[in-house]
Amino acid sequence: MAIAGLTNRSFNPLGRIEVTAFKGTRKKKGVTKDGREYEGYGEDLGSRIRLTTDNKVVSNILSQNYGKPDGNGDFLTESLRVYFPFEEVEKTFATSMSAYKGSGLEIVCDRTNILKKCVMLEDKKGQYRSLIDVQDTPCPMAGKSLSMKCQHGCTAQGQLFFYVKELLDSDLMIAGKLTLHSYEDVAYIDTKLREFEEVLGTITNSDFPCSQYRHKIPFILSRTQVKIKAPIIEGGLRTGKKGDRVIWAMSLAVDPQYMELRRAWMEIQERVNRQLPVPQSVVTGLLRGDASVMSYIDVDAEVVEPQRLLLPVEVWKNWKSPEDAIAWASEKLPLVSEDRLWEKFNDLEPINGKKAPAWFSLIESVVAQQKYAD
Repeated sequence: MAIAGLTNRSFNPLGRIEVTAFKGTRKKKGVTKDGREYEGYGEDLGSRIRLTTDNKVVSNILSQNYGKPDGNGDFLTESLRVYFPFEEVEKTFATSMSAYKGSGLEIVCDRTNILKKCVMLEDKKGQYRSLIDVQDTPCPMAGKSLSMKCQHGCTAQGQLFFYVKELLDSDLMIAGKLTLHSYEDVAYIDTKLREFEEVLGTITNSDFPCSQYRHKIPFILSRTQVKIKAPIIEGGLRTGKKGDRVIWAMSLAVDPQYMELRRAWMEIQERVNRQLPVPQSVVTGLLRGDASVMSYIDVDAEVVEPQRLLLPVEVWKNWKSPEDAIAWASEKLPLVSEDRLWEKFNDLEPINGKKAPAWFSLIESVVAQQKYAD
């Protein structure tokens, strides 16, 4: 029997998080004048993203792809390659308004209702804090502008769940998480994920065969400088004016190599829909992730248009006899006997009354098939 609330957790649907990404350095520790220790905010890393993990296997794989870790065991990178785990944007990027105090998370809301609240409970071991679900508790900021300050001190928060590409490619289904607090980042990531869902139909599974990507859509997380309008503060108080400010914000894009491969498969599908033949060598190359094979799409003698065959004219125009054509084919296909080449040459149907361009296309097609054959 399942335990209610154990597998349907709203904050972390993936269970244990073993890779965590940050925009800043580790928190800085200090000592107050009266000798008390404290932790302060870390510094923004600018163009870089910081990855942390306590898993040694994960650390070894990250070292091979993102360089050696620093003295704290953290990895710094300017781009992080990820897959997303869920079809739903809301589960992949869980957004909320949250309020924190020195002791931890206090309130979670969606700007309409308060969803979770921290309360003090007590058992035989004493008092302890616990975050509990709250039902039918309206948020005091419901219907008000996001620019208005919440009386509870709530600020925007987004938790982006992902799999590091190199880990999943190594058959390690280890979840990662990036928590964002900047409203600029929260709004941007949510918007981009919905854009990708609209354009691609999904943010998880690929709509064409691509085993090199585990049949998923690879994304790239990075950072970029953007200009925003920020309140001008003087003497610790808002002046009511805003000024330009440049920040390092998050950026999200689909891997361009994946998009190139997707466009190639879309062209193949269009040819199939129009009942146009597709060389097997091209399909085999695409299955191996090589979009460059699309340059062979028109070299098959049965597929190519006559005007395309005029492009390599310098090759077959210099043939003075069938023997020249056979000699050229022997150089291209050294493992094929001359008798076999003559047999194919004699059976070949001319294109526009000429065998030379048809012979050139046939041999080039065979060469391409050999290149991408199993």
